[in-house]
Amino acid sequence: MKVDIRSNEVFYKIQWSKIIPYEKYSASRILPELPGIICILKNRRPDPEPLIFFECWRDGLRDGLRIFMDPNRKKFSDILERIRELELMYMYTIIDTTPRDIQDILFFLINTYKPPFNNTSTFKDSGRFRGINVKELFTVS
Repeated sequence: MKVDIRSNEVFYKIQWSKIIPYEKYSASRILPELPGIICILKNRRPDPEPLIFFECWRDGLRDGLRIFMDPNRKKFSDILERIRELELMYMYTIIDTTPRDIQDILFFLINTYKPPFNNTSTFKDSGRFRGINVKELFTVS
């Protein structure tokens, strides 16, 4: 990830991983133990549909996805119930600068894609910048 601050605007450049079919056991081998953002996608051809973006700061990406997909945790049980039968995929980006950078990037992504399981009306940016811009680079398989 790269960041450029000009006046009161921030410009981020993030690199998404390739889109990976979700499988519980392979995800733990693929994901790094670094902080970042995960996007869970519905496999819809030809373009997968973002369902939710979430941050993994403290736990890292590997544990973050494991915790999110754990059916025994109450926090995301309503979302898991609604997506359980879908063919899921995911992609991730490493953001290892600050939690406030993750918050700003998430704010941009949620407001750009409007995924059904993120609340665009209540999710706020960090308040540090007047404008938040994110250039997304996608890794192709």
